[in-house]
This record gives sequence, C-alpha cells and structure tokens, in this order.
Amino acid sequence: MLNEAVVHRTYGNGNVIRTREGHITVMFQGMEEEKTFQYPEAFETYLQFTSSRLQAQAEDDLEQLKLRKNQEQEQKQKLYELREAERKKEQRELLRRRRKAAKERQEREKRQGGMTA
Repeated sequence: MLNEAVVHRTYGNGNVIRTREGHITVMFQGMEEEKTFQYPEAFETYLQFTSSRLQAQAEDDLEQLKLRKNQEQEQKQKLYELREAERKKEQRELLRRRRKAAKERQEREKRQGGMTA
C-alpha cells in the first residue's frame, strides 16, 4: 500500500506514506500535513484507491471487519441475555425465600397468639 495513490472526497489526490495496524497515513497534494485514517473504515466513505486491485482489497477488509463486529455484537447480546436470565432467576429465588419466610413468620405469630389467649 505504500506510495499508492488514493482520492479523498474533500482533500483530493494523495499518496499513502505509512501504514500500521488499523491506520493508514496519507499525504495529500497541496497540503503540508499528513492525514491519518482508520483502515479499512475510511474506504467505506472517504477514501478510494486508484488501483482497482487495492480498492477491492480494502472493500474485502471492510466486509471482514463488519462481519467480525457483527459476530462480536451477537456474542455480547447472547452474554447479556444469559446474564439477564440468571439475574431474573436469582430475583425469583429471592422472592420465593422472602414469601416463605413471611408465611413462616405469620404461622409463628398465629401459634404464639393462640397460646396466649
């Protein structure tokens, strides 16, 4: 990807001057400072390679990233649902114990009330 040409919606034409995990740095024509973008996310909206091969690779990488994020979200949702089910189970058990204790307390009070009469 180094030295490959890209086009940005706002900044125009530029060349990739650095890549590192998850980021791509571009120097645009007529600008003095470089711009760093998330890779491959920037290729969804802002950037495009002039090379169709690299553009296809960026789109593939973007699709893989979306799939991973969807899988992560599904896993988080499943974990949330499991935790929520466990929390509800614990709440039902607590309520059952409280009702049982209240019933036992009422029976004790009845017995004690009947003995003093």
